[in-house]
Amino acid sequence: MSPTNIYAEWVYPGGVPSTMGEWWQTLPVVSDTDRVSTLRSFQENSSYNEFWEQIAITEELAQVDVPVLHIGGYFDIFKEGGFDALRQRPDKTWLITGPWTHWDFLAVPGEDAPAAVDLSYGVILQWLDHWLLGDQRASVPPSRVISFENTSTAGEGTWGAHDTWPVAGVSTTRLFPAADGGVSATAPASGECSYSVNPYDGPSVGQTGTMPHAADQDQAANEGVDNARGNGRCRWPDGGREDGVCGRTTFTLPAFDTDTSIAGPVTLHLTASITAADTHFVSKLETVLPDGRVLPIETGYLRAQLRTSLSRPEEIEPGKPIPYTIPLGNMHWKFKAGERLRVTLSGGDFPKIKPTAPAGIVTIHHGTGTYLDVPVVGS
Repeated sequence: MSPTNIYAEWVYPGGVPSTMGEWWQTLPVVSDTDRVSTLRSFQENSSYNEFWEQIAITEELAQVDVPVLHIGGYFDIFKEGGFDALRQRPDKTWLITGPWTHWDFLAVPGEDAPAAVDLSYGVILQWLDHWLLGDQRASVPPSRVISFENTSTAGEGTWGAHDTWPVAGVSTTRLFPAADGGVSATAPASGECSYSVNPYDGPSVGQTGTMPHAADQDQAANEGVDNARGNGRCRWPDGGREDGVCGRTTFTLPAFDTDTSIAGPVTLHLTASITAADTHFVSKLETVLPDGRVLPIETGYLRAQLRTSLSRPEEIEPGKPIPYTIPLGNMHWKFKAGERLRVTLSGGDFPKIKPTAPAGIVTIHHGTGTYLDVPVVGS
């Protein structure tokens, strides 16, 4: 569970300043002098530059010429490195991705096992015996990808072995959010909806991961009354700010008739205009349960001025519609019959990212330029 690019995965996801991982500042192995020096370096390099390039290996994975077993969790912020390696060097990469965050997930002999452990050290020992000792009796994973399909019920799900990623039988389904808060397979002719930037929108966990099954992560618990201009649920206690625009927009697909699985990367393509010189886009893919709870599956971030390149900020003309692409990352999730897929947009994800987004109103322009690409199994 190691990052291949700590800028994009940790300190500035999508160019947005993050609070994730600040626990390292309290570690006794870091001196006060080093702590100050590191934080100053982070703050002085807010876009991707030579400082980050010297320690990033995301684009160097193709040079790896030894067999590598990547082990990661779908709810860990560093999961994408394994998928990057599989894409760049499929002949040298094996990948195990389970229902874990960044915490302990291996069963250690003689110690109490953490929750949701499905992996033992025997898997790693056999891997090392196979390649380092040349012991052909020691097994390696039967397929390139061993993946856990998660559900809305904690601890429930199934492991699967796959030769490719995305898995066989997956096709990209294009879904179009509409101004009325719905989602459909056809693009609306036109339409607009807006939200006020609320940098304290949430809730999220201030840890290195996503925790969809945690009670305090129910997204519905932080939303208030309906607001027509925001097309969904307002986070503001009074039902809206003086401008009458919600702090979050939501777009919800009708309930699934049958169990439906997604397996692969999810991406939101957005056409939007903003009143400020910059903004922080926060998009969440969620599942709405029949009892009203809303679980976050994954979140994507993007600083608007870094829409083309994380290396080069580009000015934004206020009020001008501009295309943006927000990667939400790789997922393996089964929506149960009766559940609904939901995607949201807002300007905050507190406390995981810093509440520094400039004040302003974001207008989403609906039509062929605003859509969600979802890898659906067997669609």
